[in-house]
Amino acid sequence: MTNSRLTQKPHQSSAESHWTAERIAKITSGRKYEIVPPADAPFMRAIGLLGNDSSMPADAVRKYVQINHMLELLKAPLLDLRGRHKNLAILDAGCGSSYLTFLLAWYLKNKLQGDFSGNFLIAGIDTNKALIEKSRSMASILGLEGNMHFEVASTKDFQWDALLARRPVLAEFKRPQMVVGLHACDTATDEALGLGLASGAEVLAASPCCQAELASKWRELSQSQEGRSHAMAPAFQAPELRRTIAAEITDMMRVLLLRASGYETTATEFVESRHSPKNRLILALKRGRFSKDAAEAYAKLKDHLGGCAILLESLVSDEVQELTSSNR
Repeated sequence: MTNSRLTQKPHQSSAESHWTAERIAKITSGRKYEIVPPADAPFMRAIGLLGNDSSMPADAVRKYVQINHMLELLKAPLLDLRGRHKNLAILDAGCGSSYLTFLLAWYLKNKLQGDFSGNFLIAGIDTNKALIEKSRSMASILGLEGNMHFEVASTKDFQWDALLARRPVLAEFKRPQMVVGLHACDTATDEALGLGLASGAEVLAASPCCQAELASKWRELSQSQEGRSHAMAPAFQAPELRRTIAAEITDMMRVLLLRASGYETTATEFVESRHSPKNRLILALKRGRFSKDAAEAYAKLKDHLGGCAILLESLVSDEVQELTSSNR
């Protein structure tokens, strides 16, 4: 996205002329997508999917497919929340360029507005001040400023109650019912999930990126006598294997901790791996208080792989932490 794109109004007439049925069929491959030109041209142009002439560059097709698949995965829980809450609040923790933030806001505002009698707020936080300013400008251009809030904050320190104290006008949104984190790097994914757990969010969605925490701990373990004699020593001592295996195990541990916290949790590919290696969506839906079986499975897995924990373990409830400890 460029600064010039943010200062230009989308040309709807140009999009209507360009996007013939044949061209739409070509980019959708015949699939039924929620976001399609020309109806959604303003949003698509704002996030860089459409050029000045309303055409879609070849390298933007992958992102176009990705956001539609992401929306397809989130649509059911989003509709469920909308049906049960008059005022719906969503937090994008580590929003970055805010593609997902605007996708959800555009969908709620322009696709569901007639069926949604209440109000909604989507808040995005990130430590990058320039990106936050750009997102604020984009919200204004798309007519979404009344339903969006952006601020410079870290996933590590952010508190929803503190936001309400700073912005009393948002008081009707008492807590976020949904917390998302798209491509939050390393432990920022755990911090985003931790924010959701702490706020009692009913839906958590995270797309992990660059999971390095567990690999780093395994590297340290490989230098000890215990690590050198461990059954996983060949992986602990091989950087490439260590990074790859640790990334997969990290997500497995996240899934188990979320299940232990009472969430029905799945890990799903939201874009084909040939297009991007960062393509996993962890989706968690609140179903109960906790799962003793999942806590036990987490404790056994951690002990089996060197006893190294991930940050999320310290962010789950005291009750779940006790369960994971008592099962060692």
